[in-house]
Amino acid sequence: MSDGFLRGLPRRYYLGLVFLVALGLSPVVTTQTQLITIIGILYLMMFAMTWDVASGYTGQLNLGHAAFIAVGGYTTAILNITHGVSPLVSIPVAMVLSGLAGLAIGIPALRIRGAYLALVTLVIPTIFFQIVILFDGVFKGSFGFKSPPTSLAGTGGSTGALVTVNRSAMATIIDFYISYAVLLVLFLALFAYTRSDSGRILSAIREDEDAVVAAGIAPAKHKVFAFVLSAMTAGLAGALFVHSTAGFPHPDQLLADTLSLNIVIVSVLGGLGTIIGPMVGALLFGGLQFVAGEFDVALPMLEQTLSDVIPVVLFVLGMVVVYYRPEGLVPALLQRSEPELEDPARRPSETAADGGTTPVEQVAEKQAESLPNSGQSQDNEY
Repeated sequence: MSDGFLRGLPRRYYLGLVFLVALGLSPVVTTQTQLITIIGILYLMMFAMTWDVASGYTGQLNLGHAAFIAVGGYTTAILNITHGVSPLVSIPVAMVLSGLAGLAIGIPALRIRGAYLALVTLVIPTIFFQIVILFDGVFKGSFGFKSPPTSLAGTGGSTGALVTVNRSAMATIIDFYISYAVLLVLFLALFAYTRSDSGRILSAIREDEDAVVAAGIAPAKHKVFAFVLSAMTAGLAGALFVHSTAGFPHPDQLLADTLSLNIVIVSVLGGLGTIIGPMVGALLFGGLQFVAGEFDVALPMLEQTLSDVIPVVLFVLGMVVVYYRPEGLVPALLQRSEPELEDPARRPSETAADGGTTPVEQVAEKQAESLPNSGQSQDNEY
C-alpha cells in the first residue's frame, strides 16, 4: 500500500523531500560562520511565508510586516534581558502580543483596500521605530540591547550582524536545528490551513470578494483571522530570531526598511498565495547573497563587489518575473513540468476554461452543500 502511494506522488514532492534532507545536512558541509548565514536564510523563509498567508491569499497588501516581527523580537528581548523571564515564557507572550497587534491593524484594514492599505501598513514600522527611539529606556533606542537574549541552545551569547560574542560550534548547530524544526512546523501548519476550507475562502476573497458575499459568507472574519495568524506566526519567528545565533534585538535587524520590502519581493518572486513560493523565493534571495559573499570579487569599473550588487540583481529579476510570469516562479515551473497537477486555486481562469472550478465556485458549492435539502450531488468533489 505504501509503495503504491509513494509511486503515485508527483515529482515535486520528491524534489521537496530531497531539498529538505539536503538543507538538514547543512551543518555537516559548512563552517560555523556559513551556518550562521544559513540560519538567517531560514528565518527569512519563515518571515516570507507568514506574510503570504494573509497578503498572498487575501490580496491585502501589507508593506509593514517587519512591525509584527519586531513586536515578537522586542517583547521576548525585554522580558528575557530586562526581567529575567525564561524564553519558554517570553516567546509565547511575544506571539500573543504580535497577534493583538495584527488584530489592531487587521480590523481597521477592513475599511481600506489596495494602495491605501499598502500606504497605511508601510508607515507602521516607521512609527514603531520612533517609539523605540522615544522610549529608549525600555527598547534601548537605536543602539539596541547591550547583551543578547538567552540562547535557546543552552549557552549564553549570540553572534549577530551587529554584535559578536563567542559561542561554540555545537551551540550554533543546535540553533540551526531549532530554526530548521520551527520552519518545518510553520510550513506544515500554514500549508494545511491554506488547503483547508478556510484557505479556499481566502483564495476566493482574493479573486472576487463580492462573489464570496453573494455566496452567503462573511469575508471580514476570514480576513481578520488571516491577518492575526500572519502576525502571530511572524511574532513567533521574530522572537526565535533574536534568541538565535543570527539575530539580535536591534532596530537595524528588526525594523530595517529593507526587511518588509525583501519579504514582499521574495514572495512575489516565488509565487504569491502558495506558501511554498515565498520559501523558494527567500531561499533564492538568501542563497545568491550567500554564494556571492563566499566568492566575493570586485567588479571592474563599478567600484563595488559582487555581493553589493546582488540585491539589485534580485530586484530586477523580481520585476522581470512580475512582467512575464506574474504568478511567480514556482507556479510557472509546476505548470510547465506537471500541467495536469496544477492547483485550481492558483490559475482560476484556465481551470474554469478546462471545466474545473475557481476558488469562488468551490466556496459557493461548499456553502450550497451545507444548506438543507440543497439537492446537491454527493459526487461533487471538493
